[in-house]
Amino acid sequence: MLTAATLYFDTGEDAQLKAMKFMTHFYLFSVRFIIAFVPLVESAYAMDLVLILRNPFADNAARTPKWLAAATLTALVFASVANHFIRDEFMSQIFFQIPRLVFFIVWVPAIPFALYRLRQPGLSQKFRKDFMMRQLVYCGFMFLI
Repeated sequence: MLTAATLYFDTGEDAQLKAMKFMTHFYLFSVRFIIAFVPLVESAYAMDLVLILRNPFADNAARTPKWLAAATLTALVFASVANHFIRDEFMSQIFFQIPRLVFFIVWVPAIPFALYRLRQPGLSQKFRKDFMMRQLVYCGFMFLI
């Protein structure tokens, strides 16, 4: 890509440095976007889980695109801010702990709420146990990541 860009436009050393700088910034932006996007999507799904448990008959298919759009937009803002304004790597790592903090702020109350809502009559003990085990394993796995 660097060779194609510099051969097509300019083969000078300045053009190669600009192309390399562009590729470096694009790579950093992509990595930072992914680092922010994953916990934000997981937080969105946790919020959706709480809404589903609160009202199981609500249309959750209409909410999913909104959650994904909000997570994508927020991750783009995080990646842009980190690329343009934060030059210190330590501060960048602290900045990207905010989506993980949001994840834990959402998931920690979601588990007791799920336990509370699953106590409703009409749900089998096996269903309750399977549901909660999946949620706890999933939350634990995300905690380790």
